[in-house]
Amino acid sequence: MKGIGTAGHASIVSYELTVLPISPDLSLATHPLIYAHVERNALPYLNKKDSTMSTATYNRLNKDDAIVLLVDHQTGLISLVQDFSPNEFKNNVLALADLAKFFNLPTILTTSFEQGPNGPLVPELKEMFPDAPYIARPGQINAWDNEDFVKAIKATGRKQIIIAGVVTDVCVAFPTLSALAEGFDVFVVTDASGTFNTTVQQAAWSRMTQAGAQLMNWFSVACELQGDWRNDIEGLGNLLSQRIPNYRNLMNGYSALTARKG
Repeated sequence: MKGIGTAGHASIVSYELTVLPISPDLSLATHPLIYAHVERNALPYLNKKDSTMSTATYNRLNKDDAIVLLVDHQTGLISLVQDFSPNEFKNNVLALADLAKFFNLPTILTTSFEQGPNGPLVPELKEMFPDAPYIARPGQINAWDNEDFVKAIKATGRKQIIIAGVVTDVCVAFPTLSALAEGFDVFVVTDASGTFNTTVQQAAWSRMTQAGAQLMNWFSVACELQGDWRNDIEGLGNLLSQRIPNYRNLMNGYSALTARKG
């Protein structure tokens, strides 16, 4: 089929469409023109997708290879957090800190421009980790741009980074992307990181996951590090009970059951 199209006084453009006679029972492989087209345009893409899916692995947290980074949980910056309620957010941050202590994970604290409006580190974290490396950055927005901060991380010899901070789209996202670029595995604790609103939150999460970060909440971090409830159900159960009120009911029921068996 042939045709001619014009546009005002522009040049005439001709086109030609060739229709191939194909019977209903003609398979793809038996028609050389169709097969060549698919092989050239579609198969490489399909093979690439299959290859990606087949190499996907479950990269789980390992308490012997993980460190915790608490980035810019400062008294001024926390006032910007609107995607969680103040009490909920504080509880989540302290729960993550509890986990770091419970599993004896190396923990690094850092702040940005304390003398400015960002303010000092929240006092609870300072009290919980009096001997942890504390990097008060004089001005670098991306913590990874601070040499002392990166040195403290690499000095642990560990390759898994559990990170949380304020705000998610800057203080968490920037060092996360930087660490991924240097070959670290990064696990972002979503509910211990906060920002202006859920729209900003979702955009930040998307940017980090596209670069290879894994998103977790503090409870899933706890469970993955624990691995087996028999490792210390009383110890971890008590920690969870302090941060999840309904979990106290679960542990009370467990305690009553074990007491009856005893």
